[in-house]
Amino acid sequence: MRYFLETMGCQMNQLDSELAEGLLRAEGHEIVADRRSADVVLYNTCAVRRHAEDKVFSRLGADGQRKGAGKRLIVGVLGCVAQE
Repeated sequence: MRYFLETMGCQMNQLDSELAEGLLRAEGHEIVADRRSADVVLYNTCAVRRHAEDKVFSRLGADGQRKGAGKRLIVGVLGCVAQE
C-alpha cells in the first residue's frame, strides 16, 4: 500500500508522525510524496493552532471529492483534531 502522511501543527505531532511512519514502513508500506498518488492519506494535525485545523478540513474536502469520483482511498486523521 502507498501512503501519504502530512503533519500540521506542533512539534509533538512531528514525533508522532515519525513513529507512525516507522510502523507503516516496518509493515512494508511505501511512502509517497504526493497525496494524489496514495492509497491511504493520513493527516496528523493540532487543534491548538487554528491554521492547522483549517488546513486539514480543506484537505479533507479535496479528498472527499476524490472519493466521490470513484477513487479508492482511505483517509485518516490523527492528533488533536481527531480527538475533538
